[in-house]
Amino acid sequence: MLPAVYLGPGIAVWLFGRASSIHVGASGLIYGLVSYIFVAGVIRRDRRAIAASLLVSFLYGSVMWGVLPSEPGVSWETHLAAALVGLVLAIALRRLDVPPRKRYTREDETDDDDGRDVR
Repeated sequence: MLPAVYLGPGIAVWLFGRASSIHVGASGLIYGLVSYIFVAGVIRRDRRAIAASLLVSFLYGSVMWGVLPSEPGVSWETHLAAALVGLVLAIALRRLDVPPRKRYTREDETDDDDGRDVR
């Protein structure tokens, strides 16, 4: 997943980015990972993943506004491409690496003499 988040936005910006901007830095990696963790957390209903991505968004401040063209010379194309790559990867990999659900012993108990679960 990490190579796709690293290389995907770079290829997209190389193909479709503005020539007048400088497309350098690791911010695309941050946008891709935050997008992936947030969308994967929502799809899987994992509160820890959602909380982690919101914490990074809060600490990184402008992570949400960085996908829009705001400052001249800032590569918002890289940010947008990375966020889209993270979103696509979260949807594509939604069945992999699902966090384990905690099972309680009462869930395995049966209430009937026949062994059937009566709820």
